[in-house]
Amino acid sequence: MNPPVPTLSAWPFLVTRGILLGYRVVIAPEFLVSAGDAGAVYASARTEPGLSTTGPITQVVKAANGEPLTLIHRRLPAAVDDLGAVPLRDRHGRPFPLIEGYALRGAHEDVLVTDEQWRELHRFVLSGYRRYLAGESQGPLLIPSREHSLNAPATPPVRPAPAPRPSPLPGFGITMVALVIVGAGVVAVLLVLLLPVTPVQERPRPARELGRGPAMVPSR
Repeated sequence: MNPPVPTLSAWPFLVTRGILLGYRVVIAPEFLVSAGDAGAVYASARTEPGLSTTGPITQVVKAANGEPLTLIHRRLPAAVDDLGAVPLRDRHGRPFPLIEGYALRGAHEDVLVTDEQWRELHRFVLSGYRRYLAGESQGPLLIPSREHSLNAPATPPVRPAPAPRPSPLPGFGITMVALVIVGAGVVAVLLVLLLPVTPVQERPRPARELGRGPAMVPSR
C-alpha cells in the first residue's frame, strides 16, 4: 500500500479590474478577509524588472501581522468564458489580465500545481469574477475563498554529515615533547662516548723546582 501523498493547504485568490473599476483584490483567502488584510495578495499584481509575466510565478510576501505568505500565480487574458474566446476590455477599450493563483501560509519553494489544479482554480475564479462584474455598478465585491490542497514538494534526500576527524589523545603533545628530550639526551651521551679523548699533557715544571729544596742558611 502506497503511503499518502503529503499536501499543503492553499487558498485561491484573484486580482484584476472590472469594466468600470480599477485593479483590486476580487477573491482572497478567507483568513485574510477575516483579518481585514485581503490586500496582502495584491503584491501579485506588481511587476518589476526580471519578473516573468508569462508563466507561473512564486512570490513570498508578508501579511500585516508579519506572517509570511507564498503566492503562486499566473496571468491570463481577462474573459468571462473558460477558453478566453471573449476577451474583456475596460471602458477605454484596453484589454487587461486576470491574475489568479493560490496563497499558502508560510514560505515555500517548488510547490507543484498540476494542470488539473490550474483548471479547477480558473473555473472557480471565473465564477467569482462573473459575480463581481454583475454587481460592479453597486461597488466592489470581495469574495472569500476556502481551503484547497496542493501536493507538497518532495523532501530532498538528507546527506549524512561527514564523520568528525579524530582528535589527538589527551597528553599526546606532552608525551611527544618528553620523547624528544629523552632522545636528545641519548644522542649527547653517545657523542661523548664516541668522540676521541685527547690526553692532557702535564706542563713542565721549572728547573729550579726540580730536586731543590729551600736554601739552607747556616746558623751562628
